[in-house]
Amino acid sequence: MTATATPTTRSSSGFSAPPGWWRLFTIVIAAVSVAVVATWLAIAAQQEVTRDPLNPDIALRAIDITSENIAPSDSLSYRSLSHQSAVVSGADQTTATSVDVLAGSPTLVGVYAGETMLVGLAIVRPDEDTATITPESSARALLTMAPGLLTADLDATLQRVDVISGDDSFASLVDAFATQPNLSEPNEVVESALAAILDRLPPEDPVADQGCDSVSDSAAYPATGSCVRPVSNGIEINNEQNRWAVLFGGADLDAVCAAVAPSAGSATGGQFVLQGRECDGRALLVAPGPANALAEIDPDILVNRIRVASMLTTTDEWVAPFVSLAGTSSSAPRAMRSTIDAPAQLIAELGRLTSDPTVISHADGVSGEPATIGTRLQATIGLATTVIFDPSIATSFDLNLSARANLAPLLTFYDRTGQRMTAARTTQRWQARSADLITIAAAE
Repeated sequence: MTATATPTTRSSSGFSAPPGWWRLFTIVIAAVSVAVVATWLAIAAQQEVTRDPLNPDIALRAIDITSENIAPSDSLSYRSLSHQSAVVSGADQTTATSVDVLAGSPTLVGVYAGETMLVGLAIVRPDEDTATITPESSARALLTMAPGLLTADLDATLQRVDVISGDDSFASLVDAFATQPNLSEPNEVVESALAAILDRLPPEDPVADQGCDSVSDSAAYPATGSCVRPVSNGIEINNEQNRWAVLFGGADLDAVCAAVAPSAGSATGGQFVLQGRECDGRALLVAPGPANALAEIDPDILVNRIRVASMLTTTDEWVAPFVSLAGTSSSAPRAMRSTIDAPAQLIAELGRLTSDPTVISHADGVSGEPATIGTRLQATIGLATTVIFDPSIATSFDLNLSARANLAPLLTFYDRTGQRMTAARTTQRWQARSADLITIAAAE
């Protein structure tokens, strides 16, 4: 039996919405998301597709792109961010230009002044054959992709953006973009307008330690905010937190035994069964959050393992949806799900990065002590940049290496936006225990 988690809620402050809207929306999205994906797949099956010459496994389709009210209006070029090559359309913004985008999934397209200055964005859904890039589409795309808004559930993200778009602050962002659209260089006007919106996002309430109250097994016990239940020749871990948990074993607690996904959005429902033959004896279960002391464990080792769990959680929460929507990786979300079955490779690569002081700072900023929303956004962008541009991790995610350079302007734009955020309130993302020792029965 799986323990019942305390649901994550959001403050009603920040942006106006009808009372109870978010609860109703959550129910509706849960009911229709499978149907939406099925519809996208059906549409993709009917579209004429080609193959990416750099990666034959990637299916592409052609769409027609135009732009309106984009300045400057001459020497424009359009591209899907998944491709390095640009298509030049000249001065006439109304002339449709054919561009290849990913087939079967939403993707991000951009318009450039020349071939290097990013001046507009739009998100193209799988059922759309045309796109018009405008200041409003650009403002929506910037919000959709922002840390704190973008999740693996794109429909839920877009619905939140719809709520924000009714606020005066969104109109200010559109006006700012129309005035100064260049995202490839410091842009105080647009960055400040976006920062003003992100500063007002209501924080998530931390998920409480779930305990084992709803598990009818006297042998079950709480650990790291989850519930651990001994089973024949192993253990069952029920993780109903909104964070990944990682289990380390071996004499030095450096062997990756398991990665347990959060309950939300996980195909496993946050439940993982580990056989003793895979990792027996003493093991360390860690998750993001402020480090709690364990007398038996070297504090440096403990903090290092928690940082790895923080990086894994950030990679799943924002990096994978970001590179998937940008079209740079068609398999990032799938790679995160496969981490449940084969966790050692990705977690080992993330662990390797924790020797870098900058990475350490970012990992602590994501999940350590209470931080402002701007500080946490910058930490998220810092970790994302490290993950996206690390060659080994890029290979694990099957990132389109030739197109990663297209993401650099966006990442640095969000980092500059974080520096302009001024909200002074601090929040703690996770309050449940971040580390506990458990015992796994050896296989007979």
